[in-house]
Amino acid sequence: MKKSINYRFSFIFSSIIVAMIAIIVIFNLLFLEKYYIWKSINRMKKISTPIISEIKNSKPSLELFQTLEDNYNVRIFFINKIDLEFESSSLHKMYKKRVMGFLKNVNFNGIDDNTSLVKLVEGRNDKDKIIIFAKQITLDNIEYILVLNIPVVQIQDAASASSEFLFIIGIITIIFGSLVLYYTAKSITKPILILNRTAKSISELDFSVRPKIQTGDELEELNNSINTLSSELSSTINDLNSANLKLKIDIERERAIDKMRKEFISAISHEFKTPISIIEGYAEALRDGIIKNIDGQNYYANSIIDESNKLATLVSKLLLITKIESEFYTPLGSEISISDYLNESINNFEILGKSKSIKFEFNINSELYIKFPTEYLSQIIDNYLSNALIHCNENGIIKISLIEKDNDYIIFSVTNTGENIQNEHKDKIWDSFYRIDESRSRNTGGTGLGLSIVKKIAEKYNNSFGFKNLENEIEFYYIFKK
Repeated sequence: MKKSINYRFSFIFSSIIVAMIAIIVIFNLLFLEKYYIWKSINRMKKISTPIISEIKNSKPSLELFQTLEDNYNVRIFFINKIDLEFESSSLHKMYKKRVMGFLKNVNFNGIDDNTSLVKLVEGRNDKDKIIIFAKQITLDNIEYILVLNIPVVQIQDAASASSEFLFIIGIITIIFGSLVLYYTAKSITKPILILNRTAKSISELDFSVRPKIQTGDELEELNNSINTLSSELSSTINDLNSANLKLKIDIERERAIDKMRKEFISAISHEFKTPISIIEGYAEALRDGIIKNIDGQNYYANSIIDESNKLATLVSKLLLITKIESEFYTPLGSEISISDYLNESINNFEILGKSKSIKFEFNINSELYIKFPTEYLSQIIDNYLSNALIHCNENGIIKISLIEKDNDYIIFSVTNTGENIQNEHKDKIWDSFYRIDESRSRNTGGTGLGLSIVKKIAEKYNNSFGFKNLENEIEFYYIFKK
């Protein structure tokens, strides 16, 4: 099971505290008693000098020894060196005999006024053990032994109490120390855990997490560095995504262009094939003298001329499309009256409409001017009128409108009676060489480039265009931006 850094931090430091307290308790049990004995011996050596001085200055008495014992917190024996009899002591008579019993086993002969004796004296049991510091005192030419002593049991009791108290304090320290360590570790590791979650978010490409750690130390610096890294990565990845998206769009565009190019070449080949075949066939017939009469020869010659004119028109429109699609050629034109060009075209198409008994209706604002290339304006007008004339039914009506809207737009529309455009044709009629007539009749369908040219002009100048299916009518419109 995965353990948190807070748990490990608390466990490690709690273990250190427990180990240190355990070491202290062990050292206390092993060496505290010896240390007390050593300290007691040094203390007895130190206080022996003032005690001897006071004994020499005063007559030894029970009161004196009781006072000295109280003042220096030590038990004092004053023994005659010759017979080892107590000259004075605060001990009870019964205990004097017991002490005298095991003091007789101590050899005091090796000490004099300049030397001393330190010895652990064994009694009948552990309670009778004493540590003595003995030194000779000569009073009135009589040699006495001053014995300062401390019962070992007193030291043992002190050491045991100290060890017990230290153990209790250790337990309390471990409990409270662990709690303090836990919450301290939690406050220390909290920023680390926050930074860890932030790093995980970054690894999952989520750069929205921006922690604010204000500890005034290296963690705050690390937080600032991670936030900076997150911002840089976010910006870089966004740039890469944008570049990848643009590349994807470019690739798709290239594929679409390539597809359109292939379709365009195929369509051009088809459009060129028919008139070329007619011209070739009629020319061969004339060359081989198949047609004998003059009327037939004239018919073939006129057909060749007609097909040549169609080819010329097709080539002209293809060149126009190339010019419109050029990124380096966007003529602005001069300010012109739309109605002038519109009326000129209407005159030509009215003559053509008489063959189908078509009636023309007008709603033309003659005061509308726009800055637009005349070549492109003529194409828009002629292609819409030509399209309406081709698809208008016999005895139908063609409505031509030129109006202004909101002082910002000029709307040119051509509406003809006839069948509506079916859904399957709606998105295709603006494509090059597309004809609604499935047989692609060259007599009724024109070149199939007219509406495509209108679309390309509108896209070049960011204008709007389209058509509407009305009741028994079709309206094609083009919106100029003023």
